[in-house]
Amino acid sequence: MATYVIGLILLVLLFLAGRHVVNNLRTGKHDCCGCDSCGGTASRGEEAGQSGCSCCSGHKQQV
Repeated sequence: MATYVIGLILLVLLFLAGRHVVNNLRTGKHDCCGCDSCGGTASRGEEAGQSGCSCCSGHKQQV
């Protein structure tokens, strides 16, 4: 019985993760990669004319 409960919980979590990914793809957004400037505020790099931080530059859409 515990196997079914754990399997159901994993299935629900997998569904929620998939829905999150599809929603991000549909809206063109991405999850934060852990940089300080991913929060949407201006960072030192943006003030210098660069958009985003160096770790986000590979996947962050340029506006």
